[in-house]
Amino acid sequence: MTRPFNKKRFWLVITLIAVAEALAFCLVMQWRYLFPSHEVSEIYTRYENVEGIDVSFIKDFQVNDTVFVDVTVLEATTDSAWSILKADYGVPQLTPQTKSLMEKGSPCIAFCKLPELEKNNSPSDSKYTNDNTLVIAMHNDSTIYVFYSKTRDHKHAITDMLIDKYYGQ
Repeated sequence: MTRPFNKKRFWLVITLIAVAEALAFCLVMQWRYLFPSHEVSEIYTRYENVEGIDVSFIKDFQVNDTVFVDVTVLEATTDSAWSILKADYGVPQLTPQTKSLMEKGSPCIAFCKLPELEKNNSPSDSKYTNDNTLVIAMHNDSTIYVFYSKTRDHKHAITDMLIDKYYGQ
């Protein structure tokens, strides 16, 4: 017994196949943005499972028209996590004058040092450990930004961007 040809079912199947192919194509094209775990820094992997610290990795953050750098953002959500980050990155203590300025709403930015990572987390040839890495601590929001600049000029561009953003007119 043969069934008669059903046009509605035929076009429904064709449409579902086309939609599935389009979704698969979009997933392949956006794969590195949806699942960037293979492109994160050692610092990201060090803190990604630490309770009280929200970690983000931004690939190709635009500093200005010509400078793009990778950034790891460590945001402490608890006081104990902020204490851990301050100890790891050597964040300087606030002076009474700085505390009073910060309470009035002024941003409090500190330049810090990059911590020594364990041997298994920090290969010597890593693209994320060089002299041009810039570590910035923001006391106001308990956040540390690690900018991975490629050259000294990029480092200066990052510094200029931060000055313009927080202290510019």
